[in-house]
Amino acid sequence: MSIELPPRVFPVESIETMADLQRVVAEADQLAATKHQAAPPVLTCAWLVARHPLLGGEYYRALRPAALTARMQGWHTAVCDRGGSLEGSDLVHVQACGPNGVVLAPKVIIARGVCFGGDSEWRSSWIDHAHAAGQIVIADLDDDLWAHEDWTPDTRPNDDGYEDWCWKADGWLVSTEVVKNRVLSIGKERWEQKPRPVLVAPNCYDPTGIGAMSQPSPGKVLGNRLWLSGRMSADLEAYHHLVAPVADELGLSFVHVGAEPGQNLHLDLPRVIERPSSVLPELHKSFVDVSIGMIVHGTHPYNLAKTETNAVELASMGLPLVAATTHPLYANVPGRVDPTPNAVRNRILDLLEPGYWRTEAWKARHWAYSIAQHSEERYLEAVASLINRLAR
Repeated sequence: MSIELPPRVFPVESIETMADLQRVVAEADQLAATKHQAAPPVLTCAWLVARHPLLGGEYYRALRPAALTARMQGWHTAVCDRGGSLEGSDLVHVQACGPNGVVLAPKVIIARGVCFGGDSEWRSSWIDHAHAAGQIVIADLDDDLWAHEDWTPDTRPNDDGYEDWCWKADGWLVSTEVVKNRVLSIGKERWEQKPRPVLVAPNCYDPTGIGAMSQPSPGKVLGNRLWLSGRMSADLEAYHHLVAPVADELGLSFVHVGAEPGQNLHLDLPRVIERPSSVLPELHKSFVDVSIGMIVHGTHPYNLAKTETNAVELASMGLPLVAATTHPLYANVPGRVDPTPNAVRNRILDLLEPGYWRTEAWKARHWAYSIAQHSEERYLEAVASLINRLAR
């Protein structure tokens, strides 16, 4: 194997006197200065999160996108969990996550939630300060917050301050077409000026980081990661109807990851194992004894906006799926069945056969890697397109 070296810009043979050397150095300096002036400025972009960056949406829609755009597009990126003003500067500054996080004033802020210091008036007007300083603000949303079960016109719309600023954002990144349509519908009444661009940017999944350490085996333990706060009573009813009877008949256990005080699953099963939430890179530890990923979607408007995140997480860990749902995004999920007791029972019975289980486990993992790559490509395209559009 041979390596070709680039040609010399200034041949050594042409340097005979000190004057020649000075001329070559001066020309080299001029060339470097010209290249520096011609180089476009590097985009600085910060994702602003409201909780730990290794949890849920913060991982898929902040930490992963920040890493991908830095690597693939050369941006200077950060994931930040607080922000405010600095004396002597009009720019909105944000601080990277961690005890010694760097403070920066990015050109673009992609905000999922906010944690700003200062008085309440400044916290509600931070986006106005950003706009006055020439910064771009993008609102990010990965579910239909207006369809949460505990939503009420008096309290739920703005209990986290999101709607104090989101309708002033320059543009939106959302996870699905359903969320896009909801934002466009409400935005007609809320946007003070012209409509804002709303682009679909799927979650940036990480099947390697989440599932590579998982080595499941055939067995009789079902499991899933559920979030029960204000949005899943319809799902729980469906679990009672579709899963409890067959679990009782076949002596199956169920692992519920995501248990919180006062929000246990309470399924009428032979054995329910409650485990707390964990950061996503350690999720596989909570599923160490699970053999089958069990997903059920009840009939509720909130479920219409769901992504395929739940299926990707379980499949990334090599768990064959029983996905009892009619959700369009689950149409091609391996293991999707009609939400009927017979369909669920037959799928579980098939997966209790070790040979069939291994085949379906391989299919699940292969699908997770495939959908993750496709989603990453779409996210990168959407975020770059939106920022270019807003910058113009």
